[in-house]
Amino acid sequence: MLVTNYTVTAIGILSSGLQVALNIHIVYKYLIPSPAWKKHDFRFIIFRTFIDILQGFAGVAYFSSIIPYVLRPDLFSFNYLFVSGLILTNITIVRSFLAAGIAIERCFNYGPVTGVLRTVGRLFEALVMYKLMKPKITSPKSNSMHLKIPQQERTSMRF
Repeated sequence: MLVTNYTVTAIGILSSGLQVALNIHIVYKYLIPSPAWKKHDFRFIIFRTFIDILQGFAGVAYFSSIIPYVLRPDLFSFNYLFVSGLILTNITIVRSFLAAGIAIERCFNYGPVTGVLRTVGRLFEALVMYKLMKPKITSPKSNSMHLKIPQQERTSMRF
């Protein structure tokens, strides 16, 4: 029974730590250098990223509190485990409401039909650009590979 608890605890600590590291990397590499964080539309997304970081720290605290409770339940109170789990659950609920708020805000900005069409249009545009920019081999019989990348104009598919 203890091996199962230790395995679950180790996986929980590892996944929570990786979540924190990934979100901090996103903040430093993409959010801070770009001017997008100054725009009102992106503030919910940035706030959700920071909530993800906070949730990762709460997850590490929760999974770390399982270890002393499993080893010595007579010495360590269940209250710490319960409170850290309660905080983690509340942060998860806040994250879900932020995701819903972001979706609703996008619908109000673009309209529900237009918001969906813009999203589908962007995905289609990304697929078309991937297909157009995919390198093609011009002379398959030669020893050296000559790559030709088509230099076509980017077409805008915005609605």
